[in-house]
Formats: sequence, C-alpha cells, structure tokens
Amino acid sequence: MKLLFAVLSILLFLIGVKTHKKIHAIAGIIFMAMLLISIATEMAAGSGAGVWIAELRESMTLNQNDPETAGEAAGAEEQAEAEEALESAEQIKPEAETGSAGQVEEKETPSPAKQPKQEESSIKKDAEKTAAPSPVKTASPSPEKKEEEKRYRPEDYGVVEMEKEEFYGKDGEVSYYYKMENFYLSDTFSRRVNAALQKIYDDYEAQYLRTAELIESGFDEFDESANPTLSAADTPYDYWQLVGLKYVGKDYISILYNDIPYMSNTHPYSRFDGITINCRTGKEVTASEFLEKSNEEILEEVSKKMGLEDTATWDDIDFYLTESSIVFIYRVPDWWEDVVMPRT
Repeated sequence: MKLLFAVLSILLFLIGVKTHKKIHAIAGIIFMAMLLISIATEMAAGSGAGVWIAELRESMTLNQNDPETAGEAAGAEEQAEAEEALESAEQIKPEAETGSAGQVEEKETPSPAKQPKQEESSIKKDAEKTAAPSPVKTASPSPEKKEEEKRYRPEDYGVVEMEKEEFYGKDGEVSYYYKMENFYLSDTFSRRVNAALQKIYDDYEAQYLRTAELIESGFDEFDESANPTLSAADTPYDYWQLVGLKYVGKDYISILYNDIPYMSNTHPYSRFDGITINCRTGKEVTASEFLEKSNEEILEEVSKKMGLEDTATWDDIDFYLTESSIVFIYRVPDWWEDVVMPRT
C-alpha cells in the first residue's frame, strides 16, 4: 500500500511540474508527506523496518521487468560482484604465498584442456627426449679384463687328487712331510695331457723325497736335538699348491702352481710354476709358440717391461695362457708386475 502511495505521489508531482498545474504538484507532495509520516510512525514502533525492506525488494523485482532499469541494475550488480571478488582475491593471495608454518605451498596446475594441442605435443616430445637419452658409446673391455672375469673351475674339467706323505725321526715325531694337489683332466681330453702332467708331478715328488732322505740322514739344520729352538710347528715341509686353471681349451691347457718349501726357522718360500701343454701333442710348450718371437727376444722384452736391470732367464720368469693373452710372471710372488701380451 505504501508503495502505491509513493508511486502515485511521484506521478502527481511529475504531472504537475510538466503541466504547470499546481494542484497536481501539491497533491503529489501531500501524498509523499503522508507516506513519509506513515513510514516514520512504523519505524518508531519497531515494526516498519522489515516491511519497508520487503517492499523495497518487491519494487526492485518489478523494476527488473523494465528494460532500462534492468540494464542499470545488472551493471551495478556485476560491478559489486567484481569488487567483492577482487577484495577476496587480495585477502587470499598473501595466505597462499606465505602459508602457515608446517604447511606445503599449493600451486594451481593448469588443466590439460586449457593448453593448446600443439603445446601439449611439444611437451610430450620433450618428455620423451628426457626419459630416453641417446645411447652412450662405451669402450669394449680389453682382452686382459675379459680374462680376469673368466674362471675355470677344476671340478668342471677334471679332478684334484690330494697326496700327503709324512716321515718320522728317531724320536717317533714327524720330521718332514710334503703335500701335493695334483690335477687331472677328465676322459674327454687326450690321455697325453694327463701323462705330461704326471711326469711334472713325479719330478716334484722326487725332489721332496730327496729332502726327506736328507733330513733322515741327520742333517743338523733339520735336527731338533742339534737345534733346540725348533718345535713341532717348525717341522719342515714342501707344498705343491694348485693356484688355478688359467685356460682350458681343445688346443691348450694352462695351469698355475705354487711350489712352497718350508725349511724351519724361516718364512715359507714361494715359487710359481706355469704349465702349458699342447692338447694335441701332449707336450709342454714355450712362449715362442704364441708370439712369433724367439725365447731370447721374449726374455729381453719382458725383462725391460718388468723393469729388471739385467735380462732374466726362464729360471726367473715363467708364463701361463688366458683365452686371448699370454701372461708373464716373475717366479717369486709380489716382486715384479706381470707382463701381458696378446696371443698371435
């Protein structure tokens, strides 16, 4: 009702102004005054605020049907929403940048749908390049390095027979003994190879037997009664130790042994012995068979590479084979570096 009075009063006032009829203008002012008095009375009574706001909202709804007023209202509403969003963003931004203690900062990740297809394709290609780097060329290992990885287990090619012989003195105690680790190839190899190996074992065993005879004859160096510092732990011995198979093939077999004599009251002595046998002939071979050089030339070259002052002899130097190399060793261990040459 109050809204009707307000509209009527405004219309009367405007008509009076345009038509220059005072009565209409006065009537509009009277209606407006009556409306204001009514509103003031209701507000004073404490019940008019809610009614006035409701009528105001109703009038705004009615005005939205008017094209002119609807456009102005929409523009004002959009401006108010933009200002509210800007204020909200300014309040949230510092919190997102700084964050509270112990919290992880979150960053908005753009949706794949918002990214152009061309950009997505380029990113995918970059990822593939990163995930699959181009292969790096590496140098192939040297033959010596391969040979270090190659292992020949004795049990795969034959058998190792352990032999031990003890000798006793007049007091009934062991005065000397020797041990031998003799390797023999299986039947798949030529019997000539085992025959050649047996001859070498027999030669070493003959040396050990001569040592036993010397001790039994009462040689003072090995007689405990003549040397009271000797004990059971100082019992002299010889040990034929299998270091390992270095090469086993249809053409050759190469074995490295260590001859260890202990003559009491001294440190055990070691002496390497390389054995290389031609599987076809069953004969032990020399280094010249693999290098197309004479044994004298080989000794000179190896002696220089080892750093020896004088040219060594085969009593000082020996060799063994690997799959593709020939390795020269100084017979006394840990004295000189090995010399490796490719097999021809």
